Amino acid sequence: MSKRGIPAGAVVRGTDKGYVHGDIPLTPGQQRPVEKFEEKYPYMRPRDAATLILVRMKGRTPEVLMGCRAAKSAFMPNRYVFPGGRVDLADAHIPVATPLDRHVKARLVKAASEQRARALGVAAVRETFEETGLVIGRAGSPATRVPASWQHYAAHGAVPDLSRFALLARAITPPRRARRYDTRFFTADVSAIAH
Repeated sequence: MSKRGIPAGAVVRGTDKGYVHGDIPLTPGQQRPVEKFEEKYPYMRPRDAATLILVRMKGRTPEVLMGCRAAKSAFMPNRYVFPGGRVDLADAHIPVATPLDRHVKARLVKAASEQRARALGVAAVRETFEETGLVIGRAGSPATRVPASWQHYAAHGAVPDLSRFALLARAITPPRRARRYDTRFFTADVSAIAH
């Protein structure tokens, strides 16, 4: 890592260096190809998803961690996004070091069960780890055996810590899209990163 909690090679302070789309080189600021909205898909129920916005203050300026999705992604190709993704069934059963803050939990349970609310927070930790390699948690080992999707995370000697999460927003993908998600956006300071 080049700076505390930010992976090497990350775009810092909005400095887009461009990239190649297929055989076409794109320069900074050039429009990236995105999914075709004119295509209509049958109705599908949105899947639960969670996103974690990691924030680092540089003086009085906040910096956030984002990544650029692959050109072949079915959902939001070539877009800069925060780490996140859908909730897996195993997320509801992963032991945590500390639960969600009571205020965050109270907001989540207005539209979800307690188990589902906890799974949303845990999914944000897992997706952040899968996409960036950053471990959000505290040192420790789970009291129970973890599923295959969590074994690489557990090998880092950490247990998810949800206590530093704040709930920022909820967004539902509009109907007639290739993928639909009911996403909760959490925020946390980079100090939540164990390693």
